[in-house]
Amino acid sequence: MTALLITSFCVAAFSAAAQALTGFGFALLGVPLLALAVDAHTAVVAITTVELALTAVIAIREWSHVQWRSVIVVTLASFVGIPIGLYVLATFDEHLLNAVIAVVVLVFAAIIAFGLTVPRGPRTEIVAGVSSGVLLASTGMNGPPLVAAFQAMGLSPRSFRATLQAAFTVQIIIVVIGFVLTDQFTGQSVTVAATAIPALVIGWFLGDKLFHRLTGPHFRRLVLGTLVVSGVLTLIRAFAG
Repeated sequence: MTALLITSFCVAAFSAAAQALTGFGFALLGVPLLALAVDAHTAVVAITTVELALTAVIAIREWSHVQWRSVIVVTLASFVGIPIGLYVLATFDEHLLNAVIAVVVLVFAAIIAFGLTVPRGPRTEIVAGVSSGVLLASTGMNGPPLVAAFQAMGLSPRSFRATLQAAFTVQIIIVVIGFVLTDQFTGQSVTVAATAIPALVIGWFLGDKLFHRLTGPHFRRLVLGTLVVSGVLTLIRAFAG
């Protein structure tokens, strides 16, 4: 148990630093990394719950930089996807859920690697909202479609980060309520989440300090490398045993 708590703390700190630097990455890094130490269900529920504490604080702090129209659009659209995601989380077995997590991570790694973009507009935001709802409730990772949609808007780095945090916060609140209503919390997921929350302070502090110091290409390679390694290891675990 001690090793698990240390792992949870370190994963949360590293993932929070990534989110501070880029505006995303907490769940995208945290879920597959934590899923190497616990079952996928626990990783999804714990990381999603912990992320709420992180995104809510940042959304409030960066309130004036949030593009609220886009947040409202993707949130309303996510109501279509969240029930589907909750069904997936409740019914998929351990190996299949790990496979879904791995595929999401590796696909997004490919998007980053090849610099793929999506067209700007309400249709993109609606699709991003629905798909992010499915992904958040099932894998804890709603970042990829929202990142793609908000990047297409050409926002400044600060506005991009703030808008993402606001969208994450509202969607996660809805999903955590869904977790409670569908009885997804376990003793282990609560313990892991409680251990990880203090790590957010350390991780965000370090990431925020590096926000204006670490060059884009260097951090891009760090995130990309971590995504590929964690995605491959999670995929191997999905098909092991």
